[in-house]
Amino acid sequence: MAPAVTVAHRARRRHTECVLVALRTVRRATVQELYRTLRSAGDPISLSTVYREVHRLVAVGRVREVVLPGGAVYLLPGDDLFVCDECGRIEEVPLRRVAVIQDADFFAQTETLTVHGRCTDCDR
Repeated sequence: MAPAVTVAHRARRRHTECVLVALRTVRRATVQELYRTLRSAGDPISLSTVYREVHRLVAVGRVREVVLPGGAVYLLPGDDLFVCDECGRIEEVPLRRVAVIQDADFFAQTETLTVHGRCTDCDR
C-alpha cells in the first residue's frame, strides 16, 4: 500500500510544479488556457487534473483567483490588482497600505488587494 501513496504523492507534486511553472510563464490564465499551455509543452495532464490542482493551490494560497464577468483567471500571488469589470483588464499595482492596516488595529493574514471597477478605456 505504501508504494501507491508514494506514487500518488509524486504525481501530485509533479502536477503542482507543472501548474506553477505554467503560471510563471503565462503570468495569468484560465484553467483551459493553463491546460492548453501544459499540453503544448508535452505534459500529458488531463483537464480535470488541472482544475483540481488549480483549485487546491487557490485553497492553500499559492495561486490567486480573480473572478471576471467571463470567468475566473488565475495568477501567482503578488502585487495588488485593479480589475476592470467591463473588459477584464487586470493591472498589477504595488499599493502601500501596511500603515492603513496597522492604524485600523487589524491583523492581516494575506497582503493582497483586488480593486474592481472600470478602466479609463471602458469609462469613455
